[in-house]
Amino acid sequence: MKGSGKPQRLELKRSSSTVDSEPSTSMFSDSDDDDDDDDDDEDYDVESVRSKRSARKQKETKKEQNEKDASKKIPAGLEALVTMDSVGIKANTELVEMICGCESSNNYDICNSLGQKFYTAHEESWFCFRNCCYCCCGSSRPFTIEIKDLFRETVLIIQRPWRCRRPWCPFFRQVVTVELPDGTQLGRVAQQFSCCRPWFKVTSATGETVFKIRGPLCQCKCCGEVQYTLRDVATKQVVGKVAKNWSGLLKEALTDADVFVISFPLETDVKIKAVLLGSAFLLDYMYFENNDRGSTIVQTAV
Repeated sequence: MKGSGKPQRLELKRSSSTVDSEPSTSMFSDSDDDDDDDDDDEDYDVESVRSKRSARKQKETKKEQNEKDASKKIPAGLEALVTMDSVGIKANTELVEMICGCESSNNYDICNSLGQKFYTAHEESWFCFRNCCYCCCGSSRPFTIEIKDLFRETVLIIQRPWRCRRPWCPFFRQVVTVELPDGTQLGRVAQQFSCCRPWFKVTSATGETVFKIRGPLCQCKCCGEVQYTLRDVATKQVVGKVAKNWSGLLKEALTDADVFVISFPLETDVKIKAVLLGSAFLLDYMYFENNDRGSTIVQTAV
């Protein structure tokens, strides 16, 4: 009996030790499972952050692409300017001005290099500003020029606010803005301060300077042309010019039928081409509107 009892106690002891050792094993296994779960959670968090960043980046890239596409989109009505390398703006002779000497609103036909009309332009301004207020207006008068296509749909609006040009107002700068009919600004041409030679900045809708127009010291040259150089701001190279050509003794003496020629790179953005059309009007009214009256013929070589 005694001999048989010892093995039982040993067996019980072994079994108890086995039982005691099982909880410890299970405890370690539970901790390992928790660590695995934590690792899975960390992996999930990292993946979610990466996916969010990727989605945000794709959204920003798409937004930038849409903005670029919108900037490159040709506004309605300006498609004709894309392939043109020559544009003429011809003023219509007003009989009222010739007979009565009364300044009327200027009207223009805008043609291509073949002389085919594709736009018309009409000046809108007050009668008193054109004829009565010479001391403060005259050729400095504010105006709005509407450019329309052959279907009489307005495609461009050129606006010039009143700015004093007298010697006692040296800090007033002449400016024209070019807009679409819905009010979207395409750019502006603004006069810059200069002691002797006139110069202007041609800026885009975002305010970025694209071209600089620099004029000569003398704005009058008999039997010759008055040149304004067109300089690309990016390359700092002269890429074109704005020139007022001599149109003949009789025409120069009796009328204001001036001829302007603007040349610039063909690949110029169509919106900037439209803005340069506005520069032709501004230069004409500032320097070649003789005796505060008259009209012009402007040719623009694109």
